[in-house]
Amino acid sequence: MANSKYTMTFEVEEQEYVLLEPGEYEFTVDSVDYGDYNGGSKIPACGMVVVNLHVDTDKGRAFLNNRFYICKEGAGLIAAFMKSIGDLKEGQKTFTPDWDHIEGKTGLVKTSQREYNGNMYNNVDRFIAPKKAQKPAPKAKKKDWGNTEW
Repeated sequence: MANSKYTMTFEVEEQEYVLLEPGEYEFTVDSVDYGDYNGGSKIPACGMVVVNLHVDTDKGRAFLNNRFYICKEGAGLIAAFMKSIGDLKEGQKTFTPDWDHIEGKTGLVKTSQREYNGNMYNNVDRFIAPKKAQKPAPKAKKKDWGNTEW
């Protein structure tokens, strides 16, 4: 008999893959996975964080993920992501990403498409920092000419 700890009835939900047109979209962070990267020609062996995202569209939910390499070479991409979700403020020079507390956060991403084994997939092109709120221009003071005679 199978171990009851590993026995469960599942309901299978059919969901069609939603391919995004390249563009800018608001995303939500679904989950974070941790792993190791063995290193390559441009990036040394280091820790790796995979962030799983979704974008809600009129066609359904589209999924994306992005790998972040925890090394000096990966700092720029990590900073761009953290700015996009509001965890890194403009002008801040140092930061420690809090990967365990980003689920549910939202940001803006520019997407593209990539082909792999004859199939098209959603691809993160870059993360976009929130637009700064424009301060209204100060009102011009009216000149008080007093009782000056002309």
